[in-house]
Amino acid sequence: MEKDKKDLFTIPGFTTRYLHPGDEALIFDLDQRCEDFSLLVSGLPPTEEEAAAVLVDLPPGKSPADKFVIGAFAGPEKMIGLVDMIRGYPEAEDWFIGLMQLDPAYRGQGTGGQLYRAVAGWCRQRGARAILLGVVEQNTRGLAFWEKMGFHVIEKRPPRRFGIKDCVVLVMKKAL
Repeated sequence: MEKDKKDLFTIPGFTTRYLHPGDEALIFDLDQRCEDFSLLVSGLPPTEEEAAAVLVDLPPGKSPADKFVIGAFAGPEKMIGLVDMIRGYPEAEDWFIGLMQLDPAYRGQGTGGQLYRAVAGWCRQRGARAILLGVVEQNTRGLAFWEKMGFHVIEKRPPRRFGIKDCVVLVMKKAL
């Protein structure tokens, strides 16, 4: 089964693998190191429940077979990043990044760009024609990163509640 493979794509100095039930502690550990993101978006620190939800949350009409959560590791159990993706959403040839998270110690060094480019190539090999994602408007660093990666805003959604904050979500897209 494909979701059992390790080292899915190459990022110099790192390994990658699918994340599965049982990896919640790894996700929560990364969430805690990335607390700045959680506070920016929701106004609250990350929770173990949110970490577990990364492995199972799906948009309407999608099944677990369409969900891919991949961790990037700088050692056997030192996860430094993760990408949560949905295949065939919102359209059949689209992939949607629900979350891409990177340990603050690895930001600003090109690691995020390497991770995204590896993911994009991996998605392209699986038939993706475009990648979409959402960025909360106040995440100006995230917005700048995604624009640098070639994404552009295609929709501005009305405010919705995340934790104790109301956030406008900018939907971004990049053709592959």
